[in-house]
Amino acid sequence: MKVTLWRAIHLLAQGEDASEILPIAKYWASVGGASVTYAAQHLHGGIGVDLDYPLHRYYLWARQIGLHLGTGTAQLARLGEQIAAG
Repeated sequence: MKVTLWRAIHLLAQGEDASEILPIAKYWASVGGASVTYAAQHLHGGIGVDLDYPLHRYYLWARQIGLHLGTGTAQLARLGEQIAAG
């Protein structure tokens, strides 16, 4: 995830075309964020669903971001369309 992020940042900072690396970085970021919050939820024995424990907010935020900006599956589908078109 970090490699694709930094590659995209480098290309954008240099003013170069980053259209190939951006969908890949978005995919790894969406998969990474979802898996980290899911693992944290299970690591804490499911207590993260308790509203008194702050983990539920991070889990809900990760789910909401995924739904609004695209889940890993949606990012992968867009990447596949881009590869098939190019």
